Amino acid sequence: MTDVVFYFQVHQPFRLRKYMSMVDEAMRDPISVSMLKIDGSKLIALGEAAGPRIGWILHALLEEVLDDPKRNTSDYLESRARELRALPDDELKKLGEAGKERKEGEEEAEILQLRKKHHVN
Repeated sequence: MTDVVFYFQVHQPFRLRKYMSMVDEAMRDPISVSMLKIDGSKLIALGEAAGPRIGWILHALLEEVLDDPKRNTSDYLESRARELRALPDDELKKLGEAGKERKEGEEEAEILQLRKKHHVN
């Protein structure tokens, strides 16, 4: 049965396969800090001043959640955010940028898988 499905997928017009890939890409859940059980307003409530440090903290937390989705709880993230708040700007920025790069890599890999599924580039 899967051979038949593969045959029909490959032999569909390229334009149709491309559109199907685009629809799947648009409908996927993007990987973002909005997935977290904590947000910038909660960080401000914890005492962090508005500014770039909030983004760095959220991206650092996102990387941890990507490593272990079980960490995406309010309790864990609040506790870890308190620890991250104590870091100097340069260390925190490095962690935040690493998290952002990881997020972009994960998204890129997901999109490549969808395109491979539809046999388009």
